[in-house]
Amino acid sequence: MADVTLNKSVSVPGRCTACREISEKKKMISLPGISAYMTLEASLIVPIAFFVCILIVYSAAVLYNRSMLFADTYDLCFRASVHMGEPSEAQSYIDENKEGQFRLYFFTRGIEESSSVSEKEVTVNTSSTIVKTVGDYIFSPGDIWGMSSKAVCQREGPTEFLRKARAVSETVDTIRDLADDH
Repeated sequence: MADVTLNKSVSVPGRCTACREISEKKKMISLPGISAYMTLEASLIVPIAFFVCILIVYSAAVLYNRSMLFADTYDLCFRASVHMGEPSEAQSYIDENKEGQFRLYFFTRGIEESSSVSEKEVTVNTSSTIVKTVGDYIFSPGDIWGMSSKAVCQREGPTEFLRKARAVSETVDTIRDLADDH
């Protein structure tokens, strides 16, 4: 615990008695090494540091939301593209799984999803709006608080994919053999 010293004000000859009585009643408490400017500095620095910490947490949540929206959109698109058969099967897969796919987002107003499925590709579009923390009056310069993602996946069966992968692998092996011969 720090030493606390009580300093009585020194009476100066020639001062009025009312001033002398007030100065005698008034006792100053001072801690060694701490000046009166500490209170003023702390009243400015502590709120600034608090808001900087809140800004960092909020920015991290926004970054998390944008990256998760992209990952979830691509994941849903890829899983729907693997469902071979009629395009309606892939569309029904998207409709059944979109509620469970888009979850765990912070500070958002829900996810809007639209999708289209053709014979050759699956397209999934998602968008959301981030909740504004300060209000609509300060930060309202357009679509800065919106986030969106689009994923397009080709519909291929496993056999076509394996044939293409095997062809690419054989081509790479042929190029390596030619490079080794020279």
